[in-house]
Amino acid sequence: MKYLKFYLLTSLVLVTNPYLIAYEEETTPPKVEETEAPVPSETTPAPDDISPSIEEEDEEECDCHKGTQHFYMTASAASPTEVDKEEAITFDPNHICSSDAYTRFSPEAVMIHEPGNYLVQFTGYSSIRSLLAALQLRLNGEYTGPSPRLTVRGSPLLLQTVITVTEPTLLEVVVTENPLTLTTGCAATLTILKLSH
Repeated sequence: MKYLKFYLLTSLVLVTNPYLIAYEEETTPPKVEETEAPVPSETTPAPDDISPSIEEEDEEECDCHKGTQHFYMTASAASPTEVDKEEAITFDPNHICSSDAYTRFSPEAVMIHEPGNYLVQFTGYSSIRSLLAALQLRLNGEYTGPSPRLTVRGSPLLLQTVITVTEPTLLEVVVTENPLTLTTGCAATLTILKLSH
């Protein structure tokens, strides 16, 4: 009898209060329909088949990357050597040359055959007995470029400049003022490097 009363009471509550049934239905999670992944179209090109829209242009090779064209020689002496004014520095017979652009013309001069821009570097090591001399390049008999002066006896004398060659040019390093006395051993070096055509 007790259970019958509970059952009737429960049924009466559900009938008279339909919101409980609606709430139960709303709280039921909706079913999610499974969908299949889209199949790629047969006409879609593969990544490897896609060619870049911009074509790369072939770069022209530059001669400057094929190796430097340089000339190098030294001057050495067993004792201090004096070079008088208006005289050119005399270098050793041995030299290093990596190009046909240069020819050892004489003990004092180098012939440059090819047109272009060249970096010329000279270093002379003076003796403490040297006077305060100066140097300058002489190209085909004409003086050109800077003329550095020795300010302290026994210190190096440096000359560095860029020259432009348009025809076969004879290059010399000449003492332009007081006589220059070079020290013993490796007294001087001359380097010529082609920069461009």
